[in-house]
Amino acid sequence: MSPDTSIEGELLRVLRTGNFEKEYLNELVRAAVEFHREGLRPVKVFPLGIPVVDGVEIRGVVAAKSLVSLLGKVLIETSRTAGVSVFPYGIPNPEIFRVNVRLGGIGAHAM
Repeated sequence: MSPDTSIEGELLRVLRTGNFEKEYLNELVRAAVEFHREGLRPVKVFPLGIPVVDGVEIRGVVAAKSLVSLLGKVLIETSRTAGVSVFPYGIPNPEIFRVNVRLGGIGAHAM
């Protein structure tokens, strides 16, 4: 099983409880998998929305050499981007950045 397949399956399992429409859920999972392919590690996904989950926040760290391609994927190629934050991981690891990406959150795609 490839790393992308295991990540995709795990994300589908975790987010299935959010009552997302199937196509919307698949779109959010595909975006998270793409961010993983661009170097975002480890990928943690948190549902967003109270009382109805209608988006996700994807958190992870990325090496400086992969940051530009990841941001291009997030900001230009992902249609559901609601926000992104990038912060240097710290003095001990100046070549690593913490990245948080918010997808969705518009309320129209939850069942």
